[in-house]
Amino acid sequence: MKRILICFLFLTTFGFQACSDDDSASANECPEKPANSLTKKNIQEVTLNSQISKESGIARKNKSIGYTFDAQKGQKLTYNTDEDVCVWVYAPDNELLNSAVLPINGKYTIQVSSPKGSKTFELAMGLDVAESSSNISNNNTNSSNSNSSDSNSSSSITEQEAVNLIKRWQQAKVKIFAYPFDRNLGAEILTGEIYGRNISNYDSSMKWLKDNNSYYNYGRQEINSVKNFNSSGNQATIDVVTTEERTFCKNGRPVIGQNTVLDVSRVRYNFQFDQGKWKISGYDTLEQIQKTRNSNPSC
Repeated sequence: MKRILICFLFLTTFGFQACSDDDSASANECPEKPANSLTKKNIQEVTLNSQISKESGIARKNKSIGYTFDAQKGQKLTYNTDEDVCVWVYAPDNELLNSAVLPINGKYTIQVSSPKGSKTFELAMGLDVAESSSNISNNNTNSSNSNSSDSNSSSSITEQEAVNLIKRWQQAKVKIFAYPFDRNLGAEILTGEIYGRNISNYDSSMKWLKDNNSYYNYGRQEINSVKNFNSSGNQATIDVVTTEERTFCKNGRPVIGQNTVLDVSRVRYNFQFDQGKWKISGYDTLEQIQKTRNSNPSC
């Protein structure tokens, strides 16, 4: 069946440049069609609605990343990125789209690759997104790195709010790294690269666990001490000592090893104000205080 060409080289939010048909096009331009096919392990299923959701990953010239979602005829697809990556949108009948208005019911696929080398990207997507939401996203992305919207510039986070967000992350792990593998819950708490590594990338922790019939179960989860809280503009950091008792489970049984442990660590958390709320944007272990075998493994 003949395909209708659509490929975009994103330059600004909700803006794009059509790919050249000239065979002599430079390496920076997108090809007429993807140079490689998507494989099952590189496709992530997402749920799109009227709220913008974000996915991130590393696009490569020789390895595409895909996002698949269910949609209805007549819905309008919105997406944006501030990175120079190539994006193709496939309809359920495997036709390449040439319109934001979706033509049929079914499962659509967004394929992302880099015109050269590799590129870390963040892709925002939604269906029937309100105009006001689109405008907010435009303003935030097209501004300099100051995140210049009024809500971002005037918002701050307190030390206690930062601690509460870490506690929420601890409590959410049992639903993120085990059934129901709640991606939406993860998106409420995490953002940026750490969201990609844990939730949305094709090689994320969540996807690996699901693909390998595995999950984590958690016992004790505590914050033992807090220090070095700093907040500036739309970013903040804090150092905490945490205790976590976890069991790595596979096929419903504990796996005794380095992932079934009682872990006490000093961790630095980074926060960022994103889409009107504070989220965790990163964390690094500064010191491994104690790591011993979990004496009470449970699945």
